[in-house]
Amino acid sequence: MHPAEIKVLLIEDDEDDYLITQNLLKQISLTRYLVDWVSTYEAAEQILDDDDHDVYLVDYRLGREIGLELFQSPQRRERPFILLTGQGDQDIDLAAMEAGAADYLVKGHISAAALERSIRYAIEHHYTLQALRTSLRKHDDLAAAIDQISTGVVITDALAPDNPIIFVNPAFLRITGYDPPEILGRNCRFLQGQDTSSVTLEKLRRAIQNRQPFFGVLLNYRKDGTPFWNELSVNPVFDQDGQLVRFVGLQTDISHRIRTEEQILHSALHDKLTDLPNRTLFTDRIDQALIYSKSQKDLRWSVFLLDIDRFKMINDSLGHRIGDELLVQISQRLLESLGEDDTLARLGGDEFAILLHHRDSPLNAIYVANQIHQSLEEPFHVGDHDVFVSTSIGITLSLTDYENPEDILRDADTAMYRAKDQGRSRYAIFDASMHDHIVTIQQIETDLRRAIAQDELRVYYQPIISIATAQLVGFEALMRWQHPSRGLVPPDQFIPVAEETGLIIPMGEWILRQACQQMNAWINLGSATQNLQVNVNLASRQVCQSGFVALVQSILNEYQLDPKHLKLEITESTIMDDMNVARDTLEELQALGIAIAIDDFGTGYSSLSYLHRFPINTLKIDRTFISKIDTHESDLNMVGVMVLLAHNLKMNVVAEGVENETQVQILNRVGCEYGQGYFYSRPIPAAEIAPLLETMHFPIQPEKPLP
Repeated sequence: MHPAEIKVLLIEDDEDDYLITQNLLKQISLTRYLVDWVSTYEAAEQILDDDDHDVYLVDYRLGREIGLELFQSPQRRERPFILLTGQGDQDIDLAAMEAGAADYLVKGHISAAALERSIRYAIEHHYTLQALRTSLRKHDDLAAAIDQISTGVVITDALAPDNPIIFVNPAFLRITGYDPPEILGRNCRFLQGQDTSSVTLEKLRRAIQNRQPFFGVLLNYRKDGTPFWNELSVNPVFDQDGQLVRFVGLQTDISHRIRTEEQILHSALHDKLTDLPNRTLFTDRIDQALIYSKSQKDLRWSVFLLDIDRFKMINDSLGHRIGDELLVQISQRLLESLGEDDTLARLGGDEFAILLHHRDSPLNAIYVANQIHQSLEEPFHVGDHDVFVSTSIGITLSLTDYENPEDILRDADTAMYRAKDQGRSRYAIFDASMHDHIVTIQQIETDLRRAIAQDELRVYYQPIISIATAQLVGFEALMRWQHPSRGLVPPDQFIPVAEETGLIIPMGEWILRQACQQMNAWINLGSATQNLQVNVNLASRQVCQSGFVALVQSILNEYQLDPKHLKLEITESTIMDDMNVARDTLEELQALGIAIAIDDFGTGYSSLSYLHRFPINTLKIDRTFISKIDTHESDLNMVGVMVLLAHNLKMNVVAEGVENETQVQILNRVGCEYGQGYFYSRPIPAAEIAPLLETMHFPIQPEKPLP
């Protein structure tokens, strides 16, 4: 039956779900749906018994009540109703079928086509059952009435011993693959196959014994042995004297629907790229492990959080397609390091997680971490590329009393970042000191926000000197923090926090403004200062900041500072974080007339091979190389090579951390143009710069470093 107009009663306590359902029904063009809505269990109770709707959509949960209980009575049980629920659950599905529901739909995964199909099936099922009952009371020849329907029909003789089959329709034969001679006269038990749910099968047998209706889903097998999911409705038929005469079974092959639901559930719980469990499923696995740990005290497990080192650089240089294929290969190699009981998940991006069940002791976690690092040492062959990767691993152990998965993942994340701080291809196991460190970082962040608001930041300037002439050529602007209780805080104690939290953006703009304003004031003092430059450090977040170049231009205009007096310093790691963005930004800055310097050279990738691709004017050699050039020949040779290569690339060189006259003489001998360090001056406030500007030269007497 396919009526052009269908009356629907929606029993649903959420108005949003009512509006969604109404909108879905409006999308169906061939049928007009008249939707009535009741929002409470009590309201539905009042109208159901004398109601004439064609189909009923009922929410599983109606406040504190269960919607299925509305259809418990025999009269209501025969009504065509469909259960709606917020989440897929096998127990709810089973309860719906046993209660007589024609179908079971999961909110959020219902399309207009699926809803229409479900409604039409419910109505057809209802009218088929009605017709069968009427026909059974009037005559025995049912073939003409039911040969054309798509639902499989089987009728048994309840008066004969062993309840033999006396009728099947063509749809039943098509679904099962049997011929009539193989079925007629036999009991239905041979059709039940090997159901995966013995509970459901037992309920069917008990319903037949008690002469009661049954509705459920069974896994049956066709004649050729292929399995199919059978949605089965069995109803007793009584004659006018109340004697049981027949059982009528209606069956539908719902294998496609089951597969679709399984696919939806699989997609909801697995990563699309790698087909590994996603964060939702992985969190559930941890939750189960926590539950088992409470009942089995000797159960030991650990959680790994893995982040691929420098993966962004691979994506930027080789493309996202290569990056995706690499992630698939990495996941396959990680699986090879794990046991069958372990779980590998992809949480997103290049972040993986492992739930590791210890087969002997917690020390196994360390063994597996080393195994993972070894497994990644061999290159990955992706397209035409050989790609080398490493991973940083954070580990949490079940020895700690955790209550929820979120805390475990949080601590694994903390340990993973500790591993990154130690270098590439490392692991770290979470301990209480890491938590204390995080608390300290959070306090620093809170204090920093106050410092910005209350003007506690300061700028100190360290002179940069010509090594050959001892003449002042410029300054590096360095940020300090005048903490109300801790005093003057050095940058290495708060800049990393500022970079991690994003506070470096407003702080970076602040120091750039201060330095440009101060440099303008010094240049206006007279002709001696006309060639000075001020160096300002840039963080990675600033380089990638949208509109950063325009901001720099605006600040220069505001303080009327010629761009030649400004030099911006970046580190190697800043360039490598996003090479394409860094190159574009630096080229735009240089086009304005601003010079660019590479800071702390030698501590990052220690390679000049990529520098020719970037508009760099100055190379600043890190203090770790300079401090030993007067005592270690290897460091002296290294500095000499750096200076030579920098000059070949048309760059000048600044030596950082110069501390004595011997170092100055050596640097002069290898051709290094400029020096910066305590030999000349420590970083000092702007107010102390005036005497230096009077002479523009420095005495050859080193100052003692601050403790």
